[in-house]
Amino acid sequence: MSNPCKSREDDDTIPYANGRSSIRLRRGRLVALRTKDEVKASASEQTVPAYIVRIPQKSANEVLKYVAIVLKSSPFPSFRPAERWDVRARAVDSVVRSARHLQHLRRLVKPLDLPAYLPHGDAIDCLEGDGTGTTQGEENILNPHHNAVRRDSLSLYLLICYSSVLPLSTVTSALAALPAFLPPNPAPDVLTVPVPLNPPCSESQAQKWTSEYWPTMYKRHNPFGPQPSAVAKAESEIYPSAGRWMALASQAAEEAWEAGIGEKVGAVVVDRKSEQGPQAVAVAGDGRWNGKFGAERGAVEERGVGGNAMAHAVMRAIGMVARRRKDVAARSSRVPKQSSPPLASDEPQAAGLTATEREHMKPVEGEGSHFADQPLTPLEHHIYNLDDTIPPNGYLCLDLEIYITHEPCVMCSMAILHSRFGKVVFGVPMPQTGGMAAEALRPDGSNTGEIEEEGTDGKGDDDGKSWEAELPEKRPYYGLFWRRELHWRLLAWRWLDDEQQEEEQRGTKVAWDLHF
Repeated sequence: MSNPCKSREDDDTIPYANGRSSIRLRRGRLVALRTKDEVKASASEQTVPAYIVRIPQKSANEVLKYVAIVLKSSPFPSFRPAERWDVRARAVDSVVRSARHLQHLRRLVKPLDLPAYLPHGDAIDCLEGDGTGTTQGEENILNPHHNAVRRDSLSLYLLICYSSVLPLSTVTSALAALPAFLPPNPAPDVLTVPVPLNPPCSESQAQKWTSEYWPTMYKRHNPFGPQPSAVAKAESEIYPSAGRWMALASQAAEEAWEAGIGEKVGAVVVDRKSEQGPQAVAVAGDGRWNGKFGAERGAVEERGVGGNAMAHAVMRAIGMVARRRKDVAARSSRVPKQSSPPLASDEPQAAGLTATEREHMKPVEGEGSHFADQPLTPLEHHIYNLDDTIPPNGYLCLDLEIYITHEPCVMCSMAILHSRFGKVVFGVPMPQTGGMAAEALRPDGSNTGEIEEEGTDGKGDDDGKSWEAELPEKRPYYGLFWRRELHWRLLAWRWLDDEQQEEEQRGTKVAWDLHF
């Protein structure tokens, strides 16, 4: 039997089912999803007040060491907003934990590198003048401060700490004891300025904050989600064969729709660590209208609700993985294979099935009939019956990947999490019911940054009008693939077809308020 589930990256079509038909490979690209914390950090630009002071450059090390000693002896941890200090600090406590240090901000800054709103234009670094009407070598009788700073060569601005760490009077009195601020040198002039609380998520964001608040560094480190290097490495591994798995998912969706057992949604589970190379271990189409649930379809299909919730494509795919592991273990131990006929409609409508497959599509009533974890369509049967694609001793879906034609609903997203998948890729975002995305996703793959609600007054449809017209007026975005409060996290991407295939895939679109 031919095996379409093995990855052959140079093929444009995928043969299956003994050559009965072939599946066209999908071409496109992957767009990594942003976590909920990433979206919040990018949108909020939350700032907190911090102390800065102007110091002589030659005294920078001495001042830094002394400031470190003062902060260590303070009643609150260094560089942390005090949770007990005020209500505002407690409100941002969850964000402060991931930005507790000033490591994303420059501690020592030249005057000319400060943002425009700070007083940095006094030309202290200039050789011909100091901005006070005097030239180099002259004394300024009216303003001795500039003479003292000039005698100490160049000056710098030091970022001391958040203002909630110590009172301003304590900081000023502590600095005044340093030789750098003893007479005839000027007393420390401590200023309070706003600085970004969170590290930047991109280079462009760091540049923006540098010009508006304080010089900020982007260290290619993501405190709000998976590390960029890990995402890039994983994406390079899955991209060469991602079009194949998305094509199989589309075929599963098409067969489920043609058979009348479910919506046009499909899912494929892939084992990348198989000895034979990346290959599919389970393929499932939506089966919510199968069997006794089919009678509900005519009454509720316009509302996009109803049917068997346990027969969503993702739920069926996960169930098939478990059942296949059980069957493989039974065969390996020479125990007769235990199977029950899958839940199906009274009159099987899937074309191309053998007599045995039709027998398996007879409806089942009673206990267990809600769990449609056995194959129903030709493609599902073909993948399910391959013997060399899944080990019997795996733990749940650990190290497996899942590819879905549509963004899974909240229920299916949590099922993916609890099944311990490592990666998820979906095609069409579901802005009303989806559970993976942390923000509204535009058709071109860009992000809107909307995390709590998305509303529009426009009207549009699939004929080229505003896509925002189909968004709900208000809905939360969960970003369940990566949440700090959950015990499992995985990497997630959205699949975007090439322009030439985008029009062809429009036939797979369904109502945006359906649950998958």
